[in-house]
Amino acid sequence: MKRTCIVLFCFLILSASHAQIAIKDISGHFISFDNIRGRYLLVLVFNPANLGHRLSLMYAEVLSKKLPSIPLTILGISTGDIEKTLAAKKLCKISFPLSLDWPKMFIDNELTGCCGATILFDQDQKIIFRDNDVLTPDLLRQLLLRQLNIDERLLQGPIIWDPPFLKGDIFVDFPVLEIADGKTKKLYNKLKKINLFTFFSSFSFCSNCKHNNRLETLDKIAALNYHDLLMAVFFLEPFTAEDVFSIKKHKRVKFDTFLIPNFMSDDNIYITDDRLKCDPWTIVVDKNGSVLWVELPGISENIVETEVIRLLQDYLEGKR
Repeated sequence: MKRTCIVLFCFLILSASHAQIAIKDISGHFISFDNIRGRYLLVLVFNPANLGHRLSLMYAEVLSKKLPSIPLTILGISTGDIEKTLAAKKLCKISFPLSLDWPKMFIDNELTGCCGATILFDQDQKIIFRDNDVLTPDLLRQLLLRQLNIDERLLQGPIIWDPPFLKGDIFVDFPVLEIADGKTKKLYNKLKKINLFTFFSSFSFCSNCKHNNRLETLDKIAALNYHDLLMAVFFLEPFTAEDVFSIKKHKRVKFDTFLIPNFMSDDNIYITDDRLKCDPWTIVVDKNGSVLWVELPGISENIVETEVIRLLQDYLEGKR
């Protein structure tokens, strides 16, 4: 049934120019296919309450800006209500058109519950790819690079993840939402003699993924039971408190957990090569907010564990 509805949906899209079908975006403006210009049209049918969908939407916008030589038009179709859609638009800084009309008209309720859809059209409005899911950033990138036949050189060479803090910097006193009590606090009020902060801009539940490996590394460090050590995990927006509660429900996160504004640029978060990015990334800060250590791209989990423990021993066992 799901596949049938997607096919019907795509057929109606392909017939839109002939039937003069217009859709209304969330701002109340009507959009017809005659108004959509571009060599390729990427349609993302998404659930605004789904974190993975929100991250993919943000990535689609970032990726389209990285490829100015390719006229790619993106159209988002929300399966949620107007309130949730506007919240997702605000968090993801989505600039492409969004509609609520099509899912109600053409998409089965079974589809709208979780998976969404990714559909790529060529300039003749012919479907060249479709999937009954909103693709993850990595898969979305692979799809566009493969289907659009884009050379990596168009990305102007390798992009290196830029650590937001370097050794010697002063850590910004962000207002943070503490997940445990739902209160917004100043982080500096919680600092101890030494502080180990880990940031997540995405999260995967797979057992061998870096996110889970990092939590295991933090568990090993916590087992040293240093009294003057604060260990905290930060989730960057567009994570919500509900997202973090869901992660904590499935994963044993023993540390103080915070929601923090997204202080990273989109280009810096969504580095397309895993070898060149840090997510998650970890820093060590002293009681005055001075950064003592920062994780750099490409280092192994073992090096993170070894270097952090050595630094903690120096500071907390009287070697400094």
